[in-house]
Amino acid sequence: MLHTLYRLLGGAALAAAAAAAGAQQAPIRWIVPYPAGGGTDTIARTIADEMRKQLGQTIIVENKAGAGTLIGTQALLSLPPDGHAVMSADGGTLAYNSSLYPKLPYDPERSFTYLGGMVSMPMILVARSKLPVDSFQALLQDAIKHPGKYTYASAGTGSPQHLAMEMLQQKTGARLTHVPYRGVAPAMQDVVGNQVDLLMIGLPGGLAQIRAGNVKPLGAATRQRLPELPGLPTLQEAGAAGFVADSWQGLVAPAGMPDESARRLEQALERALAVPAVRDKLLAMGAIPTPMKGDDFRRHAADQRRLWTQVINAAGIRME
Repeated sequence: MLHTLYRLLGGAALAAAAAAAGAQQAPIRWIVPYPAGGGTDTIARTIADEMRKQLGQTIIVENKAGAGTLIGTQALLSLPPDGHAVMSADGGTLAYNSSLYPKLPYDPERSFTYLGGMVSMPMILVARSKLPVDSFQALLQDAIKHPGKYTYASAGTGSPQHLAMEMLQQKTGARLTHVPYRGVAPAMQDVVGNQVDLLMIGLPGGLAQIRAGNVKPLGAATRQRLPELPGLPTLQEAGAAGFVADSWQGLVAPAGMPDESARRLEQALERALAVPAVRDKLLAMGAIPTPMKGDDFRRHAADQRRLWTQVINAAGIRME
């Protein structure tokens, strides 16, 4: 009888182990809340390709764009926290939206399992090639004398480009005229075409246009000069004291994920970002690998949320 009991228990244990192994091998859905082919999508696919090798598991990247990342976020949060659904999360999802939207359908602190930081992307202020000023100091002096004279493009109201420019105005006292677009590409197109004066853009999207001579850089929104553009002063150097702005991304999953599953994904992400070929590919895009453990990424998001809440409230920006 004992022999039979042991055999049954052993069979149950094997079945449980097999079920766990099978669950682990199920595909992971990686949601990108932006369109295919953009910077966020490329970063996700670069990292996911390496994480597949680290985990020995299929990762399927799905693009669910729209509504300021709300569509992708809601898609993620409709899935169980079983380790088979993750999402690229940026400042919009984790830092801006809670202040921009009065009825946000999620809580950036409580709705997610934070798995780790991925990349940060410095921002650069660029001007149309025919703008009759060649430095940020000259622009700032004239903009303060003539409020509203200069226009700036953005990827839309509440976008990182818009909010960075609002912060810049708050730091300097200059008043500029906002021209929102539906995406970074059309915004840059009109700056290149000399239709709009300025654009604050991430390094990945701005570097090629600067090198081609299509726009002229006025300053970097960083603490130190960029290695890619060592002759370009920071905006702090050029007169915007205390101004730093970048865009950043990390990996999240639905809240309630078991600790073991979260650690497994956190470790795979950390290992993927340490692979030289992955780092080189990200750096070539202008995305700086910024590995953080899940708890550190949660704290970073909370710090950024406090910072941008002040900017958004001071500017009176609200989305419906």
